[in-house]
Amino acid sequence: MRKYLVSEILDDYVYDNKYYGEKVQEVEQLNYEIKTALERYQGLIETMPENQDLKKQIEVLVKRQIAEEEQLGKLLEKKRKAEEIINLVGQPHKTVLYYHYMQGKTFEEIACMFRYSRKRIYQLHTEGMEAITSKYIAINQ
Repeated sequence: MRKYLVSEILDDYVYDNKYYGEKVQEVEQLNYEIKTALERYQGLIETMPENQDLKKQIEVLVKRQIAEEEQLGKLLEKKRKAEEIINLVGQPHKTVLYYHYMQGKTFEEIACMFRYSRKRIYQLHTEGMEAITSKYIAINQ
Protein backbone atom coordinates (compact mmCIF):
# COMPACT_ATOMS: atom_id res chain seq x y z
CA MET A 1 0.00 0.00 0.00
CA ARG A 2 2.78 2.47 0.88
CA LYS A 3 4.51 1.70 -2.41
CA TYR A 4 1.42 2.89 -4.29
CA LEU A 5 1.09 5.97 -2.08
CA VAL A 6 4.69 7.01 -2.78
CA SER A 7 4.23 6.31 -6.48
CA GLU A 8 1.08 8.42 -6.47
CA ILE A 9 2.85 11.31 -4.70
CA LEU A 10 5.73 11.18 -7.18
CA ASP A 11 3.40 10.98 -10.15
CA ASP A 12 1.44 13.96 -8.83
CA TYR A 13 4.67 15.92 -8.54
CA VAL A 14 5.74 15.07 -12.10
CA TYR A 15 2.39 16.06 -13.55
CA ASP A 16 2.06 19.22 -11.43
CA ASN A 17 5.62 20.28 -12.26
CA LYS A 18 4.91 19.98 -15.97
CA TYR A 19 1.54 21.71 -15.55
CA TYR A 20 2.94 24.68 -13.63
CA GLY A 21 5.96 24.89 -15.92
CA GLU A 22 3.54 25.51 -18.76
CA LYS A 23 1.78 28.14 -16.64
CA VAL A 24 5.06 30.03 -16.16
CA GLN A 25 5.66 30.02 -19.91
CA GLU A 26 2.11 31.25 -20.44
CA VAL A 27 2.64 34.20 -18.07
CA GLU A 28 5.91 35.09 -19.81
CA GLN A 29 4.10 35.03 -23.18
CA LEU A 30 1.35 37.30 -21.83
CA ASN A 31 3.95 39.75 -20.51
CA TYR A 32 5.61 39.82 -23.93
CA GLU A 33 2.24 40.44 -25.62
CA ILE A 34 1.44 43.30 -23.24
CA LYS A 35 4.83 44.90 -23.92
CA THR A 36 4.27 44.54 -27.67
CA ALA A 37 0.80 46.10 -27.40
CA LEU A 38 2.19 49.09 -25.49
CA GLU A 39 4.87 49.60 -28.13
CA ARG A 40 2.20 49.39 -30.84
CA TYR A 41 0.07 52.04 -29.15
CA GLN A 42 3.10 54.29 -28.84
CA GLY A 43 3.80 53.78 -32.54
CA LEU A 44 0.21 54.75 -33.40
CA ILE A 45 0.52 58.02 -31.51
CA GLU A 46 3.78 58.86 -33.27
CA THR A 47 2.41 58.17 -36.78
CA MET A 48 -0.85 60.16 -36.49
CA PRO A 49 -1.00 63.23 -38.73
CA GLU A 50 -0.37 66.45 -36.86
CA ASN A 51 -3.22 68.28 -38.58
CA GLN A 52 -5.88 66.22 -36.76
CA ASP A 53 -7.29 67.40 -33.51
CA LEU A 54 -5.31 65.83 -30.66
CA LYS A 55 -8.48 65.22 -28.66
CA LYS A 56 -9.97 63.13 -31.49
CA GLN A 57 -6.75 61.15 -31.79
CA ILE A 58 -6.80 60.34 -28.09
CA GLU A 59 -10.49 59.39 -28.23
CA VAL A 60 -9.80 56.94 -31.07
CA LEU A 61 -6.95 55.36 -29.14
CA VAL A 62 -8.99 55.11 -25.96
CA LYS A 63 -11.92 53.49 -27.81
CA ARG A 64 -9.57 50.97 -29.43
CA GLN A 65 -7.95 50.18 -26.11
CA ILE A 66 -11.31 49.76 -24.36
CA ALA A 67 -12.55 47.43 -27.11
CA GLU A 68 -9.40 45.32 -26.95
CA GLU A 69 -9.52 45.19 -23.15
CA GLU A 70 -13.17 44.06 -23.25
CA GLN A 71 -12.31 41.27 -25.70
CA LEU A 72 -9.32 40.26 -23.60
CA GLY A 73 -11.46 40.30 -20.46
CA LYS A 74 -14.03 37.98 -22.05
CA LEU A 75 -11.29 35.64 -23.21
CA LEU A 76 -9.61 35.60 -19.80
CA GLU A 77 -12.96 34.87 -18.12
CA LYS A 78 -13.52 31.91 -20.44
CA LYS A 79 -10.00 30.69 -19.74
CA ARG A 80 -10.48 31.07 -15.96
CA LYS A 81 -13.72 29.09 -16.13
CA ALA A 82 -12.10 26.34 -18.22
CA GLU A 83 -9.18 26.08 -15.78
CA GLU A 84 -11.59 26.02 -12.84
CA ILE A 85 -13.41 23.09 -14.44
CA ILE A 86 -10.18 21.24 -15.26
CA ASN A 87 -8.99 21.70 -11.67
CA LEU A 88 -11.97 19.71 -10.43
CA VAL A 89 -10.03 16.51 -11.17
CA GLY A 90 -6.69 15.23 -9.97
CA GLN A 91 -3.63 14.06 -11.81
CA PRO A 92 -3.01 12.68 -14.39
CA HIS A 93 -6.43 13.64 -15.75
CA LYS A 94 -5.88 17.34 -15.06
CA THR A 95 -2.70 17.44 -17.12
CA VAL A 96 -4.20 15.56 -20.06
CA LEU A 97 -7.23 17.87 -20.09
CA TYR A 98 -5.06 20.96 -19.67
CA TYR A 99 -2.79 20.11 -22.57
CA HIS A 100 -5.67 19.12 -24.78
CA TYR A 101 -8.07 22.00 -24.08
CA MET A 102 -5.83 24.82 -22.89
CA GLN A 103 -2.76 24.17 -25.02
CA GLY A 104 -4.52 22.69 -28.04
CA LYS A 105 -2.36 19.58 -28.13
CA THR A 106 -3.58 16.45 -29.87
CA PHE A 107 -3.88 13.17 -28.01
CA GLU A 108 -0.92 11.88 -30.03
CA GLU A 109 1.25 14.80 -28.90
CA ILE A 110 0.27 14.29 -25.27
CA ALA A 111 0.99 10.57 -25.55
CA CYS A 112 4.48 11.32 -26.86
CA MET A 113 5.14 13.84 -24.09
CA PHE A 114 4.40 11.31 -21.35
CA ARG A 115 5.43 8.18 -23.22
CA TYR A 116 1.94 6.73 -22.95
CA SER A 117 -0.01 5.07 -25.70
CA ARG A 118 -2.61 7.15 -27.51
CA LYS A 119 -5.22 4.72 -26.20
CA ARG A 120 -4.16 5.46 -22.60
CA ILE A 121 -4.45 9.21 -23.21
CA TYR A 122 -7.97 8.67 -24.59
CA GLN A 123 -8.80 6.68 -21.46
CA LEU A 124 -7.45 9.38 -19.15
CA HIS A 125 -9.36 12.02 -21.10
CA THR A 126 -12.61 10.05 -20.90
CA GLU A 127 -12.16 9.32 -17.19
CA GLY A 128 -11.33 12.96 -16.54
CA MET A 129 -14.35 14.21 -18.45
CA GLU A 130 -16.63 11.79 -16.61
CA ALA A 131 -15.23 12.91 -13.26
CA ILE A 132 -15.55 16.58 -14.19
CA THR A 133 -19.11 16.08 -15.37
CA SER A 134 -20.23 14.40 -12.16
CA LYS A 135 -18.43 16.93 -9.93
CA TYR A 136 -19.66 19.90 -11.96
CA ILE A 137 -23.27 18.65 -11.81
CA ALA A 138 -22.96 18.09 -8.05
CA ILE A 139 -21.57 21.59 -7.49
CA ASN A 140 -24.16 23.34 -9.65
CA GLN A 141 -27.31 21.62 -8.34
